[in-house]
Amino acid sequence: MKTSFHNLHRFLGVPIEDTNVSKMIKDRFIMNEFAADPRGYVGWKLSRKINATDTVEEIFYTEELIGQLLKYGK
Repeated sequence: MKTSFHNLHRFLGVPIEDTNVSKMIKDRFIMNEFAADPRGYVGWKLSRKINATDTVEEIFYTEELIGQLLKYGK
C-alpha cells in the first residue's frame, strides 16, 4: 500500500543516490514511490486527490512523515 510507511528511520538523512536505498527497497519489498527531495535526500512521493478528476503529486521529507506519526501518536 503506497500510503503506509515503515522503516522511515532507515531513510532519514540518506541521499537518494545511495546504493543502500535501492537495496533496501528491493530486499524489504517497499511499495512506496521515492523521489529526491529538494536537498537530494530520499523523498516519499504521494498522490492526493483534490477533486473527482484531479490529483496532485507531492514529495514529503522523511522527517515530515516521522513528525506526522509522532503527532498522531500523541
